[in-house]
Amino acid sequence: MSLSSFFSWAAGFFHVEDLSYRALSKDSEIRLLELHKGRDDQPIRCSIKTVLLDDLPGKYAALSYVWGSPENKHNILCDGKRLSVTANLYSALRRIRPLDYSLTLWIDAICINQLDVAERESQVRMMRRIYQQAQCVAVDLGEEAEGVELILPLLSKIITQLKQHGTDWKLPQIQFEEFGLPPAEAQDWKALVLLLCRPWFRRVWIIQEYALAQNLTIVYGNTVLPWEDLYVTVLWLNKHGMFAHLAALGDDLFPNGREVALRASVNFFNIVHIRNGIQRGTPKSFSRCLRHVRAFEATDPRDRAYGLLGLIPNVDSFGFEVIYSSEETLERVFIRLAQALVKSGDAYNVLLSAGPKNSSMNVPSWVPDWTCDQKQTQFSLLRDQAKKSLYHAGGPERLLATIIEDSQELSVRGSLFDNILLTGDAYHNPTPKKGEGLTKTMHWEAQTHALIGNLLSYPTGEAIHDVYRRVLVANKDNREEEASTSYIENYERMLRLFHIEEQARSPAEGRPPLDFDEEELIALSGSATKYIKSISSCISGRKLCVTRKGYIGLVSEDAIEGDTICVFVGADVPFVLRRCDDRYKLLGDCYIHGIMNEEILEMKDCVIRDIILI
Repeated sequence: MSLSSFFSWAAGFFHVEDLSYRALSKDSEIRLLELHKGRDDQPIRCSIKTVLLDDLPGKYAALSYVWGSPENKHNILCDGKRLSVTANLYSALRRIRPLDYSLTLWIDAICINQLDVAERESQVRMMRRIYQQAQCVAVDLGEEAEGVELILPLLSKIITQLKQHGTDWKLPQIQFEEFGLPPAEAQDWKALVLLLCRPWFRRVWIIQEYALAQNLTIVYGNTVLPWEDLYVTVLWLNKHGMFAHLAALGDDLFPNGREVALRASVNFFNIVHIRNGIQRGTPKSFSRCLRHVRAFEATDPRDRAYGLLGLIPNVDSFGFEVIYSSEETLERVFIRLAQALVKSGDAYNVLLSAGPKNSSMNVPSWVPDWTCDQKQTQFSLLRDQAKKSLYHAGGPERLLATIIEDSQELSVRGSLFDNILLTGDAYHNPTPKKGEGLTKTMHWEAQTHALIGNLLSYPTGEAIHDVYRRVLVANKDNREEEASTSYIENYERMLRLFHIEEQARSPAEGRPPLDFDEEELIALSGSATKYIKSISSCISGRKLCVTRKGYIGLVSEDAIEGDTICVFVGADVPFVLRRCDDRYKLLGDCYIHGIMNEEILEMKDCVIRDIILI
């Protein structure tokens, strides 16, 4: 387009009417966008048609992208009318527009009248079908970052090596160059880290868009990426601990780069696990999907619930309405969602997901705050996993809960077993720098060890020292199996390793040096590392506690002296409650050594009662 032609077109553009939507008349009606062909220098033109979703399997592509700021808008022509779209969508349309043919697309921002609240509510409930029936979901990662041209060759080199050595192959000491890969500090790896840190990987809506897709096309700037190669590469790097090493490169790219990169890898695997479950016919429970969403972002926080509804196979029978009215607060949405999950038989997963909340969240204690990214370890598996839980505190029965009519209270059957006598400090160490993890863990351990100094015996008859070593790892090894005697003996090796490293960093005057050699240090590092990682995982966001009956355990950081240890019938793990007159607030799950396998239910003085949670 010549300059004079452009100004002629632009002058006419401002006299064009704004697009107005015709209301959809049937429940299964949707709109599709036909993106007309064009060159890069030509304005974007398109048209909209209304169709029945039942007639459309495989006849359109769906676009998955990040909406971006609503402040920066661009105009396109739609059916000869002006339509404003965000800068991100405008750029995406330019990238995917064919040169010589039209493209039929479903794009949420255009195909749903965003000003019609009722239509938005109705269309959100159809998302599952819309994305599943699309011939392809085109993922637009936005404008390419520096080094994007290095990613395809890097993926190709890694896939070649994995085909030769298998996915269990591990590079010795990050020796990339010996196997034809770029050195660890090369720009190639930084480009990969930048890719995973794209905003797309942090948005709530992309989870169902990606998970439900029959086919995927990944567009990054002007580059089309093979998703399977990217997935296999990141999986391999993470499996062998190499992504944590590469994540450190993020500090050179942006503030808190390592933490951002590690979070990006977690988000990556969360969406992959959800998709794999759907594709294999073993979908994750909605509770698990909601737990994954905590670290994701949404412009409207209510979309942390609504943005995942497409993952429910029979959403119409779930009993949870999409309501976008201004009177429907986030708290009300979460309460309704928790109630729907309880009524669907998923009460245990609701209780497991409840716990720490943001200070601004005013909901009952048993209702999860799905905006709060929980830092503490969850001791029990959510109930959708094939792997059985290591613990069975409340026996084999199914946990049943009842919502008390005309209230926000929940009634659960259980036993009030004990009260907390003492607690230590909570452990916080989200992303330690290299070499800091062991030091912080050992300082916490030294402080908490003092709590058990006055215990002479343990209710189960076990030695106090053995109980303590098991409590630190919740009596499980790194494979989520019961910790063996040889495994907890790594506690002493951990102490020895710490003392050696401490003296090496700051030798004390007048103190004789520790007697060790390089061979012992290597052996200690190897045997103690898994135990150290287990401790760090189990104590994150937790306190050590001693109960009035002399039990030792790990409880949530909000727990204080006097709080109640409770076992609900059918729950795998105990919970900590706080008494409020004749009712209780739920603080979270816990590990209490000696009551994790039905011991309470078998005690003669066990009383099962209705416990009201508020």
